Amino acid sequence: MNLRKMSARQNYHHNCEEILNECINVLLKSAYVNQCQAAHYDRSDVALKGFHLFFEKLNRQHLHQADKLMEYQNKRGGRVVLQNIDEPEISFWDSGASAMEYSLVVEKNINQHFLKLVLCAKKNGDPQLIGFLKKIALGKQVENIKQISDYISRLNQLGEGLGEYMFDKETLQH
Repeated sequence: MNLRKMSARQNYHHNCEEILNECINVLLKSAYVNQCQAAHYDRSDVALKGFHLFFEKLNRQHLHQADKLMEYQNKRGGRVVLQNIDEPEISFWDSGASAMEYSLVVEKNINQHFLKLVLCAKKNGDPQLIGFLKKIALGKQVENIKQISDYISRLNQLGEGLGEYMFDKETLQH
């Protein structure tokens, strides 16, 4: 008897498996970027605790989502394929607005990958995968994109220096 045939896999298309692996890797890379951002804002010469906490929270969220996707991949009989994570393209941000703008690009990229996976699941008749993504990912990504966009608007209105400090203190630390 071939043990590979006894896999948990049922109605799980290989294209969905591949795209789900892409999502896992995008989330892990995003977590790495967020950790870099958090470390930047925790430096003694930057010292913006609210920014540090915000990016740490995003880091944990992305790691949690990646863990959930890996767990789901295994439950469905797929294989988790991890890739190397390159160092972030940017590790220093001139302003809170520029860090948030970079983070917005990252969040939109994650969302785009999730939407690609939803389309694959629809095309291949996989309502379980769609339901799973709605539960753990899609709504959260829309919330992240909206929140970061709002933060960028406020930061641009307030400006750098004292405005950024007040934003950190009054918005991100509450």
